[in-house]
Amino acid sequence: MASKFKRSRLLIEPSVQLTLVRHVVIYWICTVVTVELLNLTRQIAIGPERESFWAYLFNEDLTQALIRLAIGSLLVLPLVIWDMLKLSNRFAGPIYRMRRTLRGISESGTVENVRLREGDFWADFAQELNAALSQLDAQRQPQASSDDAQPIDHLAGCK
Repeated sequence: MASKFKRSRLLIEPSVQLTLVRHVVIYWICTVVTVELLNLTRQIAIGPERESFWAYLFNEDLTQALIRLAIGSLLVLPLVIWDMLKLSNRFAGPIYRMRRTLRGISESGTVENVRLREGDFWADFAQELNAALSQLDAQRQPQASSDDAQPIDHLAGCK
């Protein structure tokens, strides 16, 4: 079931993968905001007294902390997004291949097994699909010899 070929595309299913990236970015922003609010709360509780809330919010220490967080985010967030896209390839790729196989059956009647790469998710689903496709092809073989190899339109949803 494993393939030795590396993926050439990072975005296999853009709608799914970009949704995951959007969620990662939202979680990252929420985490940064939460950490900064906790830092602000700590500063208000134990830091030197200031004349107003805005003085706490815009003091020199907080500004430096925000700069550090922004630089850290710019360095780490692209790596997190890239990793999310690579990870999502492991489940978006198999679904893409299974859909392509099913589309091939419905368009041309050609039964072709689904082959996954090593490390892909849903290998058991692909095995079950391949077993069903083999059975479908075996049922079609006796018919094909008696019906002069007609396509399996009746099994592919009667176009």
